[in-house]
Amino acid sequence: MTRRNTAIVAVLGDGARSCTEISRAVEKERALRPKDAPKNSAAVPEYVMFGSFANGAWTAMNNMNGPFAGEKYVNHVVGEDLDFDQRMDMLHAYCVRNPDDNLYGAVRAVRRDLVNNR
Repeated sequence: MTRRNTAIVAVLGDGARSCTEISRAVEKERALRPKDAPKNSAAVPEYVMFGSFANGAWTAMNNMNGPFAGEKYVNHVVGEDLDFDQRMDMLHAYCVRNPDDNLYGAVRAVRRDLVNNR
């Protein structure tokens, strides 16, 4: 369970994995990926799994906060201008600062930062 403002949210599956695990996966990916590897390729399965969870969550948040929710602002395209590695770098930066948070919390926080800095 994660407390967000006054609501308690049940965080299920990989969303409950810790920021420490995310940081380890990103650092392992950086160490193992060959310098000449194609852009957005990956050597570490957990790196892909965490990024895929984040992409799915951001897609859902964009949909829920977009035109279908009657939102006035154009927040339904958040993250589209970033590639997979850039989004993972943002999650990693958040997780380094907040090692006790989980993947779901990191995804929400990074998206909030992206929305506020548009």
